[in-house]
Amino acid sequence: MSQTASTTLTIRWTAGHEGIEGNELADREAKEAAKGCTSDTKLLLRYLRKPVLTNSSAVKKVHNESLTKEWREEWRNSK
Repeated sequence: MSQTASTTLTIRWTAGHEGIEGNELADREAKEAAKGCTSDTKLLLRYLRKPVLTNSSAVKKVHNESLTKEWREEWRNSK
């Protein structure tokens, strides 16, 4: 018979990050991940080893916002 560990996770929204223990470390880790410094795949849980899927709706939204901004700039600068 195997025994399973119990873990409790509490998530709280905060208005800002100042004064929150561990925030600086989390910020540094996030910046490293953004640079491409990631964990060894073998150390990750199996479901985290797959690449993250792209949200096509979000990509389209950003593209449309970019086109709208570009159009407004061209319209303002036109004679």
